[in-house]
Amino acid sequence: MTVEVLADRNARARRDEEVDVVIVGAGPSGSVAALHLARAGISVVVLEQGEWPDYAAYTGARPEHELVSTKLWHP
Repeated sequence: MTVEVLADRNARARRDEEVDVVIVGAGPSGSVAALHLARAGISVVVLEQGEWPDYAAYTGARPEHELVSTKLWHP
């Protein structure tokens, strides 16, 4: 597979690189999946359109998001 690598937003490098898994999205799920695959010795490329990691994607980093607790189960 040919992977176009962005070293930064202004420089592009193109090279042939063989990978086992391509993950689209470096959010919480993609990041954890990439971590576990890499630790298992599987070569991984993560594609992300924005900054990585984007800490503001997590609701705890956004004060405008309110967490609401409700009790759904009654003993």
